[in-house]
Amino acid sequence: MPDISGETGMNFFGRGLTFLICYCLLLVPLYQLPLHANAAATSLFGAHLSAYVVLSALTWARGYYIEKEWIAMFPVMAGVFGLLVPVSFLVTLFHILALSVGLVFHVMVKPSGKRYQA
Repeated sequence: MPDISGETGMNFFGRGLTFLICYCLLLVPLYQLPLHANAAATSLFGAHLSAYVVLSALTWARGYYIEKEWIAMFPVMAGVFGLLVPVSFLVTLFHILALSVGLVFHVMVKPSGKRYQA
């Protein structure tokens, strides 16, 4: 398993473009796979839930490096609304907010892997 701490993690999660590409790749199954009312019995529900969990973890990791861990709430809220009401403007809004905050703020970690002291 690759080391995502320290400088290696900074190189991967510290780049906004990497965050954008990974986030958008995980959005594809969420918007392409149909989610029906009886989805709890299908594997599609598992695919949707897994994508939301990975999106939340990815967003939390990005938030850690920009000192905005709270942005992980956006994919969590998108998952809640997306699984309860599959076609919702709020789902798209939460994804846009997560991407916007993740891309606008810059990395607050020194190359040595230590956070700046405010």
